Amino acid sequence: MKERRKHERTGNIRVRAKFQVKPSDTDDSSYPIINISLGGILVEYPGELKANQLVTISFDPADTALNLSSRIKAIVVRCENGPEHYHIALMFVNPSRIEEGEIREIIKSHK
Repeated sequence: MKERRKHERTGNIRVRAKFQVKPSDTDDSSYPIINISLGGILVEYPGELKANQLVTISFDPADTALNLSSRIKAIVVRCENGPEHYHIALMFVNPSRIEEGEIREIIKSHK
């Protein structure tokens, strides 16, 4: 089967993702990133999100020395029920050069 993805995925990520699902969300919780690429991320999340739902993602550098301040728009591609939490696949929506630079730094620091 031919690989469909344009970008290589990187796993074992220490950086965590924060979601803003609605503009009024104030939850500051962060969630484990299963893998990341320049095209999107797969995140372990306690709630179900609907396909095509727009969310805003920011990154928690956790124990890394990365300086991460971007808020990146993403669309839910799929939501699958995992062993303990949902696995949410998200595709980044037109990231700016600065946002793409931060994604590249996350990937580079975990290779």
